Amino acid sequence: MGRKLFGVNISGLVHKNMSKGLSPAVLTKIASGARTSGSLTSGKAKTESTHNCKGFMDKSKRERMDGTVIAAGHYIVLIIGDSIQGGAIPELNDQITIYDETYDIVGPIGSDPALATYELEVK
Repeated sequence: MGRKLFGVNISGLVHKNMSKGLSPAVLTKIASGARTSGSLTSGKAKTESTHNCKGFMDKSKRERMDGTVIAAGHYIVLIIGDSIQGGAIPELNDQITIYDETYDIVGPIGSDPALATYELEVK
């Protein structure tokens, strides 16, 4: 899952001590599959896999980790890396369901060096 830093499993400690108090979420990984028909112009079928995790949404945060401003109508979701079932890693165009709402991951995905948390820009 996460990376050890200085010989310490920081991501495991964050998961153990924080996940219990956070909201359940579901990361939906969306990948392109095979073409839907034999034609080169046909679209590709999408495959989805779901991964339970824990996190929270911050609708008041207006900047990403790198200090750039997020677009109006976009929000930040933070998920605990080691809480993601199956060790999945969030990527652009995936989805996150939290607080009974589903959001598209549309912006850069930030993380700390230990991969203990992922910061997702969603809309």
